[in-house]
Amino acid sequence: SLTAALPQDGSLKLTCVDLGENPRLGDEAACGVLRALSKWHSESLVELRLDKCRRLGKASIMLCTTLLQQNAGTTAFHGLQTLDLSGIPIPLPEYVDLARAVSRHPHMCDLRLADTGLGQFDKAHACRVLTVLARSDSLKSLDLAWNVFDTEAFTVLGQCLKHGSLLTKLGLASTGPTPDPALGSSPVVLFLEYLAENHSLQHLDISQNSLDWGSALMFES
Repeated sequence: SLTAALPQDGSLKLTCVDLGENPRLGDEAACGVLRALSKWHSESLVELRLDKCRRLGKASIMLCTTLLQQNAGTTAFHGLQTLDLSGIPIPLPEYVDLARAVSRHPHMCDLRLADTGLGQFDKAHACRVLTVLARSDSLKSLDLAWNVFDTEAFTVLGQCLKHGSLLTKLGLASTGPTPDPALGSSPVVLFLEYLAENHSLQHLDISQNSLDWGSALMFES
């Protein structure tokens, strides 16, 4: 099994574990690996990738959240810096808890949540998740591509970046691909209005969002 294959005698300390793009990986196997990593490699692990493992669900997300949460002043994955959950449909009830654990984690700087269903069924829920993630004091790279955001979500995200955000890289590809009837353009334009007041962002991906020529003018102001 995957768990048995992990070094468990202290002879090797893993820093990066990539289980991504394994469509057959389910919760039982994934949770076994996560528990083994927390027991034998918690001090060395800095990067964990589970992207596009679409069979993962509630159990795996809840365990990830638990291992990121502080308990008696520490966390099982205390040194984790990169977490990639892209392509995993994260259940609504678990999403806010995960975001809260990430926002309180002392070293998490790279979070990838592309195509995780955020905003697909509950727009207000997406706003709550974005607000919680924005509280992080360490997050510098955030990928939210291929989720579904409305005008309110983009406004919330823009306001979060305005007020002391440390993000240097933000992925918003195909998060607003359909023009909003009231705006006559992609809702991403509401987010772009806040860019002039942000001084940390260096890399922004807003591809595949049906932006028109007027949107480009916002970068000139």
